[in-house]
Amino acid sequence: MPEVVNTSQVLFDASASSDADDAIISYTWDFGDGSKGEGRTVEHVYPLPGTYTAQLRVTDASGCASAVQSTQKEIRVNAPPVADAGSDQIIAPGGTVHFDGSRSLDQDGLITSFIWQVQNQKYKQYKAEKFSHRFEQPGQYQVGLTVVDNDGASHSDSLTVTVNSPPIARMQTLLGSSRARKSCLMPRARLMRTAVSLPITGISATTVPVKAGR
Repeated sequence: MPEVVNTSQVLFDASASSDADDAIISYTWDFGDGSKGEGRTVEHVYPLPGTYTAQLRVTDASGCASAVQSTQKEIRVNAPPVADAGSDQIIAPGGTVHFDGSRSLDQDGLITSFIWQVQNQKYKQYKAEKFSHRFEQPGQYQVGLTVVDNDGASHSDSLTVTVNSPPIARMQTLLGSSRARKSCLMPRARLMRTAVSLPITGISATTVPVKAGR
């Protein structure tokens, strides 16, 4: 069975190696991914999850290499799961949000645990892939999801639930001034139909009187 590690950075330690009659002067590592290293303890970062066979070769002060007896170890670099809590939500007071963690995934294993935490004055915890929660008071609430896979690796994600304050309707009555408006009657001009003809030498003229109406 390969040794499972939940991080891509692995520490290799050869301090348990020994030589009965001489001192070990060099430690050569082959990490199984095409990379090599030197030293009693070395760190190596694997670029991708997967199974690798690491090999250690030691050389003592006499120059004899332990090529045949070199130690090999199989290592499986576990890919951690990816949590997906969903998108942010905006609701009214008293609304219910349905949370769904089914979009979370683990590429090389299984998700064995879903843990939700809802900030609601104090944190409330749910251990399920899906659940519903009602929010009574206006405000912003953080909801976190942590998933754990079958190798013990974990990952977290979160979303924000915004509970909007309800709108307040207000009606204001505006009272206008009660000023009395005065009406002005404009006089109307009227034409009198009576006409007086005055004889003028060489010219005949007609005078039309105009009387102002009341």
